[in-house]
Amino acid sequence: MESGPGAAGPLAELLAEANPLLEAVVNAVPEPFFVLDRDGRYLAVFGGRHKSRYHDGAALVGRTLHEVMPNDVADGFLRTIHRVLETGEGLVCHYELGADDVDGVEDRDGVPTRLSFEGHVAPIERADGPPEAVVWMPFNITELRRALAELEGQRAELYRLANTDGLTGIRNRRSFLEAARHELATSRRSRRSATLMLLDLDRFKGVNDTGGHAAGDRVLEAVARLLRSDRRESDVVARLGGEEFAVLLTDTPLEAGEVVAQRLRSSLAELEVHAEGQRFRLTTSIGITPLVPQDDITDAMIRADTALYRAKANGRDRVEVELPPE
Repeated sequence: MESGPGAAGPLAELLAEANPLLEAVVNAVPEPFFVLDRDGRYLAVFGGRHKSRYHDGAALVGRTLHEVMPNDVADGFLRTIHRVLETGEGLVCHYELGADDVDGVEDRDGVPTRLSFEGHVAPIERADGPPEAVVWMPFNITELRRALAELEGQRAELYRLANTDGLTGIRNRRSFLEAARHELATSRRSRRSATLMLLDLDRFKGVNDTGGHAAGDRVLEAVARLLRSDRRESDVVARLGGEEFAVLLTDTPLEAGEVVAQRLRSSLAELEVHAEGQRFRLTTSIGITPLVPQDDITDAMIRADTALYRAKANGRDRVEVELPPE
């Protein structure tokens, strides 16, 4: 549905003869609107003075939808017209259309070839019987859709920045705690087991001291990649800050969680990172705890942290467990 440069068609001529002022008002409307009959024939084109937003469709008058559009497009428009005429109620529809889709429509400079529309379609009431024609006003929402898409992209990027660790690309503390609270609630409802794991790289300061922060960053990135590749999609992996990481093992009882923790500890001990002309290998201390129904995430984090510090105190490169109070 495209526009014309003012009124066009026999109905428009009758309007001009009957009421020149009304004709001038109608044609001054920035958005175009059309009169179409039950067969989908264009009876008149009005308005459309906003030439920078619409193509010229004055030549459509007297032709049917099927004469100027692909059959599938015309069929859809005709179904809309019939629905409006049968129900006697207006409706709103959304569609895309370009000058290339409509025979007889001419491009205008500055108007995109393909446009997005919100069409408002209403029956034209008659005193002597049911309506036999509709008025169809298409609003060009191309710029609005583009702006909304850009806004959604910005919103998604802001969400990503707010929830992702900028160095490693995995979740940050905020995102981890949010996901952990959700998993805790799910575990309560479904009576599923879950295990929380906190990991801290042993003597990480030595990497920064000998290789600089660039080397430290490469080590953290490598650890994050290993943790992410080792875990299931349902598990939650995050960097809490510094050299501390967290893994939430969903649907995993404590015994199975200990097996996972030991395997990760062994894999991390074998990890060799080349950075700044040097090779770095580190061990990892891990504290784990089961999540229980009466937990909130703070309780579980405190227990896992207690186990982690016990692992450090007991010689590092080990896994320790902290059980919830009975």
